[in-house]
Amino acid sequence: MPHEAPEYSEVKQAAIKAAADISSEIQESGQRVLNEVRDAGTEFAAERKNDAVGYLKDLVDAARKGTKELDSRGHSRTASVAGRALQSFDDATERLADRSPADLLHDLNDFARARPVALFGAAFLVGFGATRFLKSSRNEEQPDATEMEDAAADAHAAPRNRRNAGSTASKAVK
Repeated sequence: MPHEAPEYSEVKQAAIKAAADISSEIQESGQRVLNEVRDAGTEFAAERKNDAVGYLKDLVDAARKGTKELDSRGHSRTASVAGRALQSFDDATERLADRSPADLLHDLNDFARARPVALFGAAFLVGFGATRFLKSSRNEEQPDATEMEDAAADAHAAPRNRRNAGSTASKAVK
């Protein structure tokens, strides 16, 4: 086997080094992008969690006002039961506020592994509730498919009804 020329060997080594450097730069860039995406996702999740905690606290405050109203109207037993339930709900909200999104995800994964049927049922209920909420909050100006079908049927039936009304009127004249 012939010996490689010294120039070829140097070029080959330089190419290998350049490829290794490029590979290293690509890996570092990919890691930076991955870290930025992870940080942005963590920040987004923390913001949404804080929004949810704020909303839940508002719900508790509003319900407490209702509980005070019940108590002032002489329904102290009902107000007491509702107050205890609200305290438990408020405690859970505080625990949620104290947890990081990563901790919450870890807890959800543990729950899913331990109780997959319960998680599926909860996901179904949340999806069903969200669908009902979105459907009920839809703008009234936008007719749904049933209303559009009814309007089309009415428009189609109107000319036929006029023809029949005309023939009935002409029979009545005779």
